[in-house]
Amino acid sequence: MATNLTAAIADAVREHLRRRGVSQRTAGPLLGMSQQALSDRLTGRTPFTLADLERLADLLDLPVSDLLQPRQVQEVGA
Repeated sequence: MATNLTAAIADAVREHLRRRGVSQRTAGPLLGMSQQALSDRLTGRTPFTLADLERLADLLDLPVSDLLQPRQVQEVGA
């Protein structure tokens, strides 16, 4: 089960990939992982590592901090 932070980071990454027009099929190998491994991260089944986020930031030409600024992280019970 994904934590709120894991899910929020996955949402932010998905949004940045979408904005850049980069598919999972394209991004996975460029990040050194399979499409399935990337899918597991984008759905929150597997958390992104810092190394994953650094490679994504390089691929998308943006700072890692942009991937860590989800639109809104809701606390459980809020």
